[in-house]
Amino acid sequence: MLSRRAFLIFFLFALTFTSTLSWACECSNSTPIQKSAEKYRNRAVFTARIIQLMGHRYEWGDKQYSDVALAVVHERYWGLPWYWPKVVILSGQYPCDMAMAKDEEYIVAGRRMRYGIIDVALCSGTKPLKMGELDLRTLDGSNCRAPGGTLIGKLYKDSPTGWAERLPYVAETLTLRDPSGRLIHVKTDKEGIFELRHSSAGEYFIDPKLSGNKYVKRASLKLREGECLDSSMEVYPYVISGTVSGLKPPGDWPPSVELIPLSKTGQKALRVLAEPSGKFFFEKVPEGEYLLGVNLTSPPSPHAAYPPTYYPGTTLPKKAKVVTIRKDPIAGSLDFAVTRLRLERVPLTVAFADGTPAPQWYADLELAPLDKSTWTKIDETIGWSTENKSVGLGGLMGIAGRHHRVIAREKTLDGSAGRCSDPVELDARHDAKPIRLVLTHQCVENR
Repeated sequence: MLSRRAFLIFFLFALTFTSTLSWACECSNSTPIQKSAEKYRNRAVFTARIIQLMGHRYEWGDKQYSDVALAVVHERYWGLPWYWPKVVILSGQYPCDMAMAKDEEYIVAGRRMRYGIIDVALCSGTKPLKMGELDLRTLDGSNCRAPGGTLIGKLYKDSPTGWAERLPYVAETLTLRDPSGRLIHVKTDKEGIFELRHSSAGEYFIDPKLSGNKYVKRASLKLREGECLDSSMEVYPYVISGTVSGLKPPGDWPPSVELIPLSKTGQKALRVLAEPSGKFFFEKVPEGEYLLGVNLTSPPSPHAAYPPTYYPGTTLPKKAKVVTIRKDPIAGSLDFAVTRLRLERVPLTVAFADGTPAPQWYADLELAPLDKSTWTKIDETIGWSTENKSVGLGGLMGIAGRHHRVIAREKTLDGSAGRCSDPVELDARHDAKPIRLVLTHQCVENR
């Protein structure tokens, strides 16, 4: 077995070939460690305890972390030959840095580098053993093989004592809809883990609402043939929940669901986006009285073409029902329906001052508010006139029967958009004639 001094020599040699800590790489690995998966088949998989931090040190809370550490190997599963030493160097450096804590036990899925050195960068699947509950169940890959695959996950909330602890939700039921449309109910065990073994490959849609004023934010899971998929989800508490019906997917953006405070204390409106299913959740709401609805302070747009609609389903503010928030969450679901507005295409051509068509010029479509106070941008596109003199339809979509204006813009390197034409006002109608925008000399000269 190599001595501590020999390992320090290995470590110093390795540093000449590895990058410094970058923290610039984002990585998502949704596949638990499984021998049947190609990405893990040639890895060194084992458990080990960190005994010394050897790289640059960082502090989070009351613990120190490093991207390079000395570790004692405990359980060897595969890929770490018997002739490798009992003590190894774990290098979690470039490209996706892995921070490791002293005295912490890890499940390692790394790449063998030089003798005694294992690469465990963040995408490797290496993690604290207490967060590797799924990996310990999928190691041999028997539940992951075809036919079908396995959804396995943990319902949890983060521990207030540290990021590396996930407190389980035990005996919680999660409802999913499988690729054939069938409803499936799965229950978590004493570790907060649920399993749906040898299930059909495809997309599974999640009912976000759980018991006791809790919900999850994940909308769906995509399972591939012959794999175990990490389906873990954090659970959040909510104060208000409900469903907006009448949405017209696909293609529509989720509407903005808003709570408008009736107090005059300067409190701002609260906003959340509805789930694709129409369900919505507000997590933290101060006590008081509110109006609940869709697009109450946001104008309708082509992607969310719904008029301001108040709970329990009216476009008239005087018929809205006041929602009162006290200490306890509101029981039941506040459901209401919306009616989608009709859209009309706004055709346009963009030309230079001499009448020559201007290819690929940006144009904004703005909607006039009902009180005529402020114009609001609701759509943008590139409008153009082609060489064969056909009308260039830029794809601008307006709200039928509402007043709009169109303005040519110049996109700059910093992302801003300067005005390049006088505004042209119109009502969105099915028989509208193409709008002709004439570019200003200043924008033409800057091009």
